[in-house]
Parts: sequence; C-alpha cells; structure tokens
Amino acid sequence: MVDKAPEGTSMGGKAAKGLEDAIGSNFSPKAIAEVVVTLDNAASQMLKQFGQGQAMADILRMSMSDSVTSVRKLGGDIENVLAIQKDAAQELGRNVVLTEETTKDLYATMKVTGQETSKIVGGMANAGIGAGKAAGEMLKVVNVARESGVNAEAVSRTVLTNMDALK
Repeated sequence: MVDKAPEGTSMGGKAAKGLEDAIGSNFSPKAIAEVVVTLDNAASQMLKQFGQGQAMADILRMSMSDSVTSVRKLGGDIENVLAIQKDAAQELGRNVVLTEETTKDLYATMKVTGQETSKIVGGMANAGIGAGKAAGEMLKVVNVARESGVNAEAVSRTVLTNMDALK
C-alpha cells in the first residue's frame, strides 16, 4: 500500500493515489477484463479501417497491450494508446502499427511539447522522418529549447509548423 502524502501536499497525495490505483488495476480481474475488451474492440475498429485480417489484428492487439503498460508508467492510460495509434494511422494515411517504444515516446513527447500526435507525426512526415523517429527528433528540439532557456512548447509548435519547408 502506498503511504499517504503529508497534509498540504495535495499533488503528492493525488500522485500517490493515482499510482496506487494504477498498480491495483494491474491485479484486478475486472480491470484486466475491461482493458482486454477495450483493446479487442479498438483493434477490430481499426482493422475495419485498415481492411486487414486476423494476422494484423493479433499484431495490433499485442502492440497496443504492450504500449498500455509503458504509457501507464508515464501517467497515461489505454485511451491515450488508442488515440495515438488511431491519430498516427489517420495522419499518415497508411496502415501503420506503432511499436510499444514508439507509442511510449510519442506519448511522452506529447506531454512535453503540448502537441498532438497528428501534428508530431504529420510534421515529421513532411520532412521525410518516419513515425518511429518523430518522437526522438522532437526530443532534440525540446533539449535545444531547454538549453537555450526558451519555451519548449512554443519552439516545438513552430518547428512542426515549418517542417514542410524542409522538403
């Protein structure tokens, strides 16, 4: 059980409670069943859009289930994984299945830069950079902004807006 945060530290208390809930849900049969059903429904819906069969369904389900664990460690949940996968596929206009690592990195990049998956993936695609490398490239932008003492969110927004100039 996670200790309660001291009085006056509501953010710490909320974080501890959130961590406790996330860990507890990993052992709850009901929570596990809900995740499985959600993943199955999401995979089926995406596959209808992709026009793909069972083999693709298995790959998509496995990738998304692995991604849920990693994204939860960063404060996200299954809804974030599903949105990232869907937004990337729609933005690229291709049947793309993101790896666990790419999904986790895109989620972290979204949180740091304040940009949406579609903008990150689409902006990088305009410069010939694939979805798998988009998060890493944005991390470089954030690091340069941080080292320069400027607002990383504003810089990342400007970079993504101007990526098509690199064609």
